[in-house]
Amino acid sequence: MDMAPLSKDIMFFKRNKQVLKWVAIIGAVITFIIFAYFFKIDLFNHPEILQERLEKTGAFAPIVFFLLSIINTVYPIVPGGLGSVIAYAAFGPLLGFILAFSANFLGSLILFWLAKRFGQPILYAFLDEKLVEKGLSYLDRGYYIEWILAVVLVVPGLPDELFIMISGLSDLTYKRMVIIQLIFKPVTMFLFMAGVHNFLGLLSNLFS
Repeated sequence: MDMAPLSKDIMFFKRNKQVLKWVAIIGAVITFIIFAYFFKIDLFNHPEILQERLEKTGAFAPIVFFLLSIINTVYPIVPGGLGSVIAYAAFGPLLGFILAFSANFLGSLILFWLAKRFGQPILYAFLDEKLVEKGLSYLDRGYYIEWILAVVLVVPGLPDELFIMISGLSDLTYKRMVIIQLIFKPVTMFLFMAGVHNFLGLLSNLFS
């Protein structure tokens, strides 16, 4: 591979990442405001409060949330998987999970495609440089990327988006990637959503 074009592409993505950093900061502030509002109305202990309001919007609220969640999976604006917790609280366990998982699944496919399409430089537009170099080192050392991806999807808090894109740089096929997502992601995601929701409910009781 010609290293000059690669370095040029990497520098381009690094420069444009500054805009995305500000988007992430704004997203973190919005997330804080949303959760402050949820605590104020005691949503985590009384989900019907918001759900009744959202029912009046028909399909509008779920569709908007679904589309925003796809964007959030491709480039996390709401940090730490808290978007799925918002879905659980706002739409209930079943619909919230369906919306959050479907959006996460499609967003992951987009990340996988981006890595396949644009190669290594695209990672620098989405992720921290040190994190990218660490992830690429696993690929360079010949680790079995399918098993690494499976572990990352099962264990909450690990950088899913990094290893989804890393797997896109390998010879992993779309079919195998879909199978891994469907096997390892749903249960862990639901337990995370329910667990964080219940924990926030306890916090709400403590400070109410």
